[in-house]
Amino acid sequence: RTEMDLLNDKSAVLSDFEVLDFLSSLHKRKKKRHSSGKTESVETITYETKEFLSKRPCACQSPEVIKQFLESIACFSLTKAEKLQLLNLRPVSPVEIQLVIEELEERFSEEQVEEMLKVVSSLPSNDAKETEDMTESK
Repeated sequence: RTEMDLLNDKSAVLSDFEVLDFLSSLHKRKKKRHSSGKTESVETITYETKEFLSKRPCACQSPEVIKQFLESIACFSLTKAEKLQLLNLRPVSPVEIQLVIEELEERFSEEQVEEMLKVVSSLPSNDAKETEDMTESK
C-alpha cells in the first residue's frame, strides 16, 4: 500500500491547512527518498495544489490557530462542515456567510452573524501579511 491509498473516502474532511501540511510533509519525505514511483501527473497535481494553497489564508494557520478558532465559535450551533467552510472560505459579509451556513436567518440573529464574522476576521491571513510587508517597505 502506498502513502496516498485511500482507506475510507468518507472517514474525514480536512481543512485547507491540513491538506497543505500533508503535502508539505509528503514533499519533505520525498526529498529523502529519491524514487517514489509516482507518475509525473500525480506529482504535478501535488505541486500545483501545494502552490495554490500556499497563497491561501491557510498558509498562515497553525494547529493552535485552528484550535482557538474552534473554541471561539463553539458557542454557535454549527455543523462540522459549516465550521470547516468558515475556516477555509473566510466569509467577510453577511451575504457570504449565508452561503456557508444553512438556514442562517432562522438559526442566528444579526448580532450572532456579526460575531461569527468578527471571529473569522480575527484569523491570520495572507492579506494582513502583505499589508504589513507593504507598510514596512515604505
